[in-house]
Amino acid sequence: MDFAAFAGLDAAVASALHSVASPPLTRLMWVATVSGDTTVMVAWTALTVVLLWAWGRRRAAVVMTTLMLLDPWLADILKDAFARPRPPTAGMLVAMPSGLSFPSGHAMATLLFYGLLAVVAVLGPGPVRRKAAAVAGALACAVLVGASRVYLGVHFASDVVAGWAVAGLLVGVACGALALWGRLEGPEAVFDHPTAQRARYVALAVTCAVVAIGVLVLQTGLDPLL
Repeated sequence: MDFAAFAGLDAAVASALHSVASPPLTRLMWVATVSGDTTVMVAWTALTVVLLWAWGRRRAAVVMTTLMLLDPWLADILKDAFARPRPPTAGMLVAMPSGLSFPSGHAMATLLFYGLLAVVAVLGPGPVRRKAAAVAGALACAVLVGASRVYLGVHFASDVVAGWAVAGLLVGVACGALALWGRLEGPEAVFDHPTAQRARYVALAVTCAVVAIGVLVLQTGLDPLL
C-alpha cells in the first residue's frame, strides 16, 4: 500500500496538534494514551462484562467479550499485512513502542470499547438526552486517545483513522448481532427502574475510574515524562 497518499493528512494533523503543545497538554495526552493501553482495556472490559452480566444485559456482555477478544488479534493481522513502520523517533515524546504502525491498536480498542458502551446505553431504556450524552462521551474518549497517539508522535493520523474505521465496522457488527439475537429470542428480562439504571452507570463509572487511577499509579515508574 502506498502511504504517500496520506502524507498531507498526516502532516497537517500532526502540525495542528503540535502547534498547541504545552506541558499540561502533554501530560493529559500521556494519561489518555495510557488509558488505551492493553492492561487498562482488559481491566475495563472485564469489569464491564461482569457488571453487564449482573445487570441482566447478558447478550451485550457476550458480544462485548467476543469482539474485545477479537480486536487485538485482528489488529495484529492488519499490522502485519500493511507493515507500516512507526513515525521517525525524532518526533516522539515517549519511548518507541513495539510493533508496526498501521492501524493504531489504541484507536481500534478504545473506539470499540466505548462504542459498545454507547450501543448498550442506546439500546437500553432511558431518555434520549441520556443516550445522546452516552454517544457523545464515547466519541470524545475515543477521539482523545486517538489524538494522543499522534500528539505523542507514535502514530500517523492515518493510522488512527484506519483504527477507528475498523472499530466502527465491529461496532456495526455488534448492533446487528444484538438486533438479530433480540428478534430470535425476544427482549431480555432486565430490571429497568430509572433509579437502578442511574446506580448502574455511576457504579460503572466509579469502578472504571478507580481501575484507571490504579493503573496510572503502577505505571508512574515507567512514565518518561516524570
